[in-house]
Amino acid sequence: MKFLRMEVKGAERLSYVTEGFGDAFKDKPGPRERGTHSGSGVQRGPPTAAGLLAGQKSTCIFCDKAHTSETCVTAQSMSYAEKKRKASDKRACLACLKVGHIAKMCQSKRKCMVCHAKHVTLMCPELDTEKKSADKVQTSSGDNRGVHSQLNCTNDVVLQTLRCVVNSGSSKRQVRVLLDTGSQRSYILERTAQQLSAKPVGEAEVCHLLFGGVKDERRHNLYKIRLEENRGNFHVDMQVLGHDKICDRIPLVSKGPWMDELKEKKVFLTDLKGDGADVEVLIGADYYAKLITGRRWCLKNGLVAMETQLGWTLSGRLCHVSDEPSFNMAMQVTSMFVEEASVSQLWDLETIGICDTTESKARAGEDVKQQFLRSVRRSDEGRYVVSLPWISEVPEVPDNREVAVKRLESMTKRLVRMGKYHEYDTILAEWLAEGMIETVDDSADRRICHYLPHRAVFKPESLTTPVRPVFDASCKVGRSPSLNDLLEKGPNLLEVVPAILLRFRENKIGMAADIRKAFQMIEVDEKDRDCLRFFWWKDLDRRVLQVFRHKRVVFGVNCSPFLLGAVIELHLQSVSEQQVAVAQKLLMSFYVDNCDFSLHSH
Repeated sequence: MKFLRMEVKGAERLSYVTEGFGDAFKDKPGPRERGTHSGSGVQRGPPTAAGLLAGQKSTCIFCDKAHTSETCVTAQSMSYAEKKRKASDKRACLACLKVGHIAKMCQSKRKCMVCHAKHVTLMCPELDTEKKSADKVQTSSGDNRGVHSQLNCTNDVVLQTLRCVVNSGSSKRQVRVLLDTGSQRSYILERTAQQLSAKPVGEAEVCHLLFGGVKDERRHNLYKIRLEENRGNFHVDMQVLGHDKICDRIPLVSKGPWMDELKEKKVFLTDLKGDGADVEVLIGADYYAKLITGRRWCLKNGLVAMETQLGWTLSGRLCHVSDEPSFNMAMQVTSMFVEEASVSQLWDLETIGICDTTESKARAGEDVKQQFLRSVRRSDEGRYVVSLPWISEVPEVPDNREVAVKRLESMTKRLVRMGKYHEYDTILAEWLAEGMIETVDDSADRRICHYLPHRAVFKPESLTTPVRPVFDASCKVGRSPSLNDLLEKGPNLLEVVPAILLRFRENKIGMAADIRKAFQMIEVDEKDRDCLRFFWWKDLDRRVLQVFRHKRVVFGVNCSPFLLGAVIELHLQSVSEQQVAVAQKLLMSFYVDNCDFSLHSH
């Protein structure tokens, strides 16, 4: 309504201007028209504020008409070479079609909906290929009429795709998979089977009944493959048919607010990174039912997240979700609860649908603590060994090798410029000598590998750790979750700080202590260490990398404070009877590795 009022007021003001000037600007040629079209009777409209904007008129570089170049209908029938030539003649950018710069200097973040490259969809070279194939079909059918196709850029309907590992027995690699219950059989691309050195175990003649009743009889090679979940926790043996082409390129699910909703529900998709590669395996109705677990979440935008044994998928039709709340609906729901609620329930937030209370968070933290108690153990040398508290039983840990290498090179330049490289290298050498980290053979075949970028933090005033390597577990690759996103944080430890400070002020003498290298005193279970890898230089001059992995709890992972606090609490609760009083005093005074308490006397 505010928008409509502004529009009405603007129209009224424009009418006042028109009435005030009368015909003053009718039959008057413009500055450019006086010399060439004088007296031609050209009528010009009233002057508006748009005339004050210099250089804002949008002119198409293909047809010189008043519209944006990327929406030009004439250009849709041009070949890619012709469109490129016209853009070059007008000195326009091949990425955004705007005049004044070249593609290398373009700051636009637009991406093609066909190939996901950095250019508008109209300038996609693959559209030229599709046009040629359409012309070929038209010529073979004997129809001389023109065929016009429109590219659907909305991606309203999302198909079930995921990424998993296909194993042919001799080799294996990650592929993109499409789940399609409309197909009775499962398929694999012939080129994928050849790349995996899969040998046919037989042949099968299949009659494809396509949409519209079209019949297509073909003979296919029959392959035996194994689909494995990315972590190797599940696999299924399948007999699939080889085919030259399964389907056209399926774009990735578009980014939106539903990503945060999935994150809140602890749902992590596997088909998020990449550029929408070709589907190499199609799972039909013959194996689909074996993979569905039954877990599903209905999102606000209309999509449905469904869990399979190979990972989570999204499917359904995108619906517009309004950001404006429905006040009438909220008032109706509240009144329904109020009529049946007691007086005590009127003060309960859960009555009106607010369920994310402190109590629910406390219950979630208690679950994480119980998980810790079930997994913690003591090693042969008496050191506590803990497991990382994963949110999901089968987490999809992203491989961020390239990002970690780039950030290592950037940090190394800074350390060399500051003259601190050898000081930082000495710290890592000490860690290796003390057994806090270990070297890793990076060529070994491991399903889960995550590399932590790290940086140096210098604190000259610190007596225990003047130089501290800090690792970034929040590093993301595209839209894939970070390591911190996949781990539980544990209970909120900040809640104990006010009580510790109040007890610290009770007595005359205050005492403060700090545990030296507290995080590195706790060992990480070997099955989780490959998620805690990092790079360092074996030979900086020759740029030879060495891969390490942490054997102890890492400073920088969101669950590390909880693991340290839980270990300290467990240790203080397992002391002998003679030390119970001292242990109880310390237990009430610890915040992570910092201890603050007070005494009456020495």
